[in-house]
Amino acid sequence: MYRIFYLSLILLLSACAHIPTQTDTPPTIKTVEQQLQEIRLAQESFATKDAVNSLHDKVAQLTAENKLLQEQINELKSSKLIKKTTAPSSTANIPDTTNTQTNQSIYQTALKLYQNKQYLSAIDLLKPFAFGSDHSEEAQKAMYLLSLAHQKLRHCDAAIDISKRFTELFAQNSKAPEALYNMATCQTYLQQKDIAKETFKTLIKQYPNSNAAKRAEHKLK
Repeated sequence: MYRIFYLSLILLLSACAHIPTQTDTPPTIKTVEQQLQEIRLAQESFATKDAVNSLHDKVAQLTAENKLLQEQINELKSSKLIKKTTAPSSTANIPDTTNTQTNQSIYQTALKLYQNKQYLSAIDLLKPFAFGSDHSEEAQKAMYLLSLAHQKLRHCDAAIDISKRFTELFAQNSKAPEALYNMATCQTYLQQKDIAKETFKTLIKQYPNSNAAKRAEHKLK
């Protein structure tokens, strides 16, 4: 009887010894954190690649634009520096017509753009003449055309500024009365009516026999 009891007790203790114990930290929590970290790293990697690709595109675009600009600069330099070769003293007093020819070419191109209503392209081409350039006849034409192109696009501040400077630099130019009239027109458009009236009066006083003065008199009635 006692032997059976002791044998049963030994078997029970042996079975309890083989029951597995539970771990304190669930293994699934660490696995989820690792997966989240991997996702974050992947997202950062993709964002970095997109930024690098965007920078590559911008660099390529700037490189192309710089190349085009350099070609234009070289072309202008070559046209302006034709007289680099040594000339005999007998030709020392021959005037350099390179600038005049260049200005004429630019003006004719810009005029065609203006006539085709490509005003922005004309402005880009005529920007160097905003202050009168070399004051040559072609430069004066280009400066006046630049003011007209700005006026067509309602860039009235620019048109007024250039027209005012034109009349101050080239008061004897046949387009000076028209420049004053255009200036007053832009001032009226900007609701500067009192200033526009004074500009019309200045036009009538300085160029009383011009067609622009007659139109100004009509505006003041």
